[in-house]
Formats: sequence, structure tokens, C-alpha cells
Amino acid sequence: MGQWNSPDYGGCATDCQLAARCGDGVLDAEHEQCDDGALNGTGVGDGTAAPCTKACRWFGRIVFITSDTYDGAFTGLPWADAQCHHLAWWVGLKNPNGYRAWLSDGVYSPASRFEHKDDGIPYVLLNGQVFAGDWEELTLKGPRQGLSVTENGEPLVGARAWTNTTAFATNLSNTKHCAGWTTANPDFAARVGLNAVEVEEGAAWEAWKMGRQWTSFKDQNCQESAHLYCFDDGPIDGL
Repeated sequence: MGQWNSPDYGGCATDCQLAARCGDGVLDAEHEQCDDGALNGTGVGDGTAAPCTKACRWFGRIVFITSDTYDGAFTGLPWADAQCHHLAWWVGLKNPNGYRAWLSDGVYSPASRFEHKDDGIPYVLLNGQVFAGDWEELTLKGPRQGLSVTENGEPLVGARAWTNTTAFATNLSNTKHCAGWTTANPDFAARVGLNAVEVEEGAAWEAWKMGRQWTSFKDQNCQESAHLYCFDDGPIDGL
């Protein structure tokens, strides 16, 4: 009987005591993203952290801000999506080809481009914090906090991201989008968002949240650089 006994994660020691395992309610950072014990797999979170699946993984759609920056000449929306794919793949995120950039040109926007926006699944930062409860919450009420984690899991605040996108996920301008994101000419401009503020309280935080500054902060000339926001828009496994 002893050959299968193990004190390692998921095992059973020789004294028949269970080792650390998914579902014990204790986070094992080496093997788990989360562990809410009996709540695993129920879809219930604490309102701040995402729900935890039965496999001790965050349940939700990952969102991140790119660690890299780009001028306005990145050859259109397909390239921006491809950059999100590449970064998600590079860091080992699941279903990397399902990511899309939160970005609009003169025709298309996240509202028209995202395919799985109405499934009620939360948007989650790579630290497990809920960015928004779902698409409806994001577009009607705004995010709960800044989009402040890169694909590498590193914090980033006070950064600008190309968007040309309203708080409702539609096109902000039919003309200010760096000529379809194909030019770095300083005579052209596009809207950027402010990804997060340093302290999520006080006047700056209230202005950021109420003004939906995460997606619409100010115009910036296309020669300058900014980040991109990447959203998981692929199919999501169940709890």
C-alpha cells in the first residue's frame, strides 16, 4: 500500500493524513492560483478576488496591459490582436489566440469585435483581482479597479494605452485613430486611456472612475508611444 503514499501535494502520507491539496481551503502558491475550500467550483467569490474553480484556478477572462509600448503605426486592429496573442502565448496563458485588443478604428470597436462578451464571466487581472464583474458591468458601471497588471504579472500604474474607445465599448472618433493605426505622423492623434492611478481613493481616484479615464483620458499624437489593453475573448471552460 505504501508505494502510492506521499506527503507531496495531492498525496497521502504514510500515517494516512492528507497532504496539501486543492479544496483544503489553504493556498499552496506552488500549485494553486486560489483555494476557497467548499466554495471552489461554485462561481462565488468575495467580490474582490475572482471565483476559484474546482481545479484551484481563477475563473474568469484574463485582462492585461502590455508591458511594451507602440507608436500609432502598428498596421491596424489585426496586428494589435496578434500582439495580444503573442504576449499571452509568451507567458503561457491559456488559449492565447483568444485575446483581442481593446481598441477601435473608424469602423470596428470592442462592441462589434468581441465574440464572447455576453456570457456573464468576470474579467480578472493576473493577480486574481476582479477588474469587472462581466461585460455589462464594465460597460455600464466601469471597472472596479485599474487595469494595472502586465502580461508578466507585474504592476503598472499611470500608464497610457491606445483605445479610441468609449466607456460603452464603441468607437470614440471616426477620424482620430492614427489613420486606422497605420501612421506615427505627429499631426495625427488618437485617444488614450489611463490604466490606473497610484491610490484608489481620493479626488484622483474619483475622477478616474467617474470619468471612465481607463478608456478615455486624453488625445495623444501618433508619434508618441502607448500600451495596449488585451482581453481574453475566447471560450472559457466551466468551473
